[in-house]
Amino acid sequence: MGSCNGWLLVRNAPQNSLFVASNEHKPLLSAQALNALFSILMKSVKNDETLVPLLISQVLTCPAIVFHLSKANLDAFLTSGLFNRCLTHLRNSPDVVENIEPQKTINLLGNVIHLGYLDEEVVFTDLPLLLNYLWNIIESVFRRLRDA
Repeated sequence: MGSCNGWLLVRNAPQNSLFVASNEHKPLLSAQALNALFSILMKSVKNDETLVPLLISQVLTCPAIVFHLSKANLDAFLTSGLFNRCLTHLRNSPDVVENIEPQKTINLLGNVIHLGYLDEEVVFTDLPLLLNYLWNIIESVFRRLRDA
């Protein structure tokens, strides 16, 4: 698989792109604080299935959060099976995506694609399901934008 680092959108993105839209280029959290919070959240979600929808709607909808997480956190997220659980929940509960505003849905889509790129096992074993899910997200966003 090729890297997305060569894409113009990614290549020209400021390093603090997670914070640009919400705080006029001023980071709200340091990288260390963001990674510490994510680590704590991940430990909580691993032990409580009812928190998966919150992880999806509140964390995975943050712009480019995958880009800002440490390799250790990303590895832990992928090896713990949380990414698989998130994908399963998204496939089984389409209302989760329907209840997220369009911009956050696009952020979720970007993060899912980025995580899918990082976890080749999921991509190769669940590729048809992942593609179907991604297509459903795109359709949902376009439908809501058209109806707005």
